[in-house]
Amino acid sequence: MFYVPHGLTVDKDGNIWLTDVGRHQVLRIPKGKQEPDLVLGEMFVPGSDDNHFCKPTDVAVAENGDFFVSDGYCNSRILKFSKEGSSLASGVWSSLLKLPDGRTRPTTLMPHSLALVEDQDLICVADREDQRALCYYAGLRDPTLVGQFALDLVPEGEVGQVYGLAYDKTDDVMYVAALLAEKPVEVDGNSFSPARVFTYDLQGNYLSGWGFITEDEALRGPSIPHDIAVSPSGREIYIADLLQHTVRKFVKDLPDTPPSDGRPSEDNGASARWNSSPSSPETL
Repeated sequence: MFYVPHGLTVDKDGNIWLTDVGRHQVLRIPKGKQEPDLVLGEMFVPGSDDNHFCKPTDVAVAENGDFFVSDGYCNSRILKFSKEGSSLASGVWSSLLKLPDGRTRPTTLMPHSLALVEDQDLICVADREDQRALCYYAGLRDPTLVGQFALDLVPEGEVGQVYGLAYDKTDDVMYVAALLAEKPVEVDGNSFSPARVFTYDLQGNYLSGWGFITEDEALRGPSIPHDIAVSPSGREIYIADLLQHTVRKFVKDLPDTPPSDGRPSEDNGASARWNSSPSSPETL
């Protein structure tokens, strides 16, 4: 069924959504089933119209069934569809908006991951190659706003290449999987490990860096956090590592309990991006 599966999403009804960058398709598999009930795109045929994708990377699904697709490695665009798969917004995210300094800030060069924040009517995008994350209006409340630029969630270059986003509704924060460095670095004879996950609030303020590369992980080679997901309770956070072929689980501390391994740092300064003695996550 799959050729090169890339993005994986589970909606509120338990449906599994998958993007396949080899097939150039988006598939929806109902809960408990093994075959898709919705397939968008033409198998192995890339394209840039409403009926084709070119290496789509991710899907975000709203409570009402509308969904968004980041499309992706080739087309540098985001599309919105109805629950039935009809196009609701085509090309509104792919147009260029030039700023006075010549940059095209609201434009995504390589949309790699999506996160929906329905309470604020935002669809946020990990723009990997531009090393930033942006949020747009999703148009779920007011369809006339769909695709309009809302805010810079992660400023360009602040945490390196941004691979994945996961919104934690319980704490109203965004977890950002990003690549500062693939392995620890030496500075003045001291080894420092890069954080792989960063916490931001929904105003674009950096809160903490965590998920540092451990010594054992560094011995296995380079590490790239390719995707991130958070459980419905907000307590468990999962990171998929592209180069080490692993999934790592981090568990947040509950109130009034001692800190445990994997807890996001409380350090709000730049030093929170690097750690000389990182804690160990659980590897699945």
